[in-house]
Amino acid sequence: MTHISFSALTHPNQATGRHANEDAFLICSGVRQGAQAISGKVSTDQPRLFAVSDGLHVSPQASRASRLLLEALEELFRETPDQPARMKLLHLHDQYCAHAIRRPQWAGMAATLVAAEVRGNHVLIYYVGDSPAWTIRGNHARRLTRDHTILNAMIEGGEVASSQAGRLATIYDGLDRYFAAFPGEIRPEHEECNVDMADGDILLLASDGLSVLSGDQIASSVSDDLDAMARNLLGAAVEKGSDDDITLILLRFSFESDPSIRNEAIAKTRLRSTVVHTATTSEATSQG
Repeated sequence: MTHISFSALTHPNQATGRHANEDAFLICSGVRQGAQAISGKVSTDQPRLFAVSDGLHVSPQASRASRLLLEALEELFRETPDQPARMKLLHLHDQYCAHAIRRPQWAGMAATLVAAEVRGNHVLIYYVGDSPAWTIRGNHARRLTRDHTILNAMIEGGEVASSQAGRLATIYDGLDRYFAAFPGEIRPEHEECNVDMADGDILLLASDGLSVLSGDQIASSVSDDLDAMARNLLGAAVEKGSDDDITLILLRFSFESDPSIRNEAIAKTRLRSTVVHTATTSEATSQG
């Protein structure tokens, strides 16, 4: 059976001048926010969900935005764990927009999402925005996500050369995909990737406050003690000048009683990325 040891923390960055932590994280069935840390161990005898959300500080109710998004996602996952991600995110978007109808003062709140559904040693990651996910094996860290920013879209569209990215980053660093609570808002495209984890592999989900760190810096923080690793990553990001709230979840996979899973996963790590446009309600109905 596969087991997951986890360590997670969220840290409001006082340098932002904002009073509330705009990040939130989800461990299985609990959403947490503020200045919190949690660790433990779970088996994967049933599907498990982990996620991080970052409320956009330029939107209203940024702290509430991230928390409500994760609470709605947890409810959807609990009720329909085997539903495809695109369908979950379709319903998630609709529920999110419904908040703006019920409480007009919440209209316009917006947040990013990076989520990991775990089944055995297999992980499905889906994301919208710039909250990253990494896998760490040995002394190598590999990023699984890309930032959904205006600048990245311009580079991929050939409008800007990658060599110009540094000079233009402060001008075009805004997000071009996120969840926004506006009635009638177009549903954001999300991306997915599938990963088979090997024994001892670590999965990292984070808010973009951790994005000041390189892959090498993340890999160099690996420790047998996940709590210490989480604290080291937080400290390294603060020391490097992160000017945002910082949230991270570390998941270490352990195959304690099934060597066939261990051998198969070590032999092959599967990574597939897909850009998916969440279907409209009518499309979803027609597709059954």
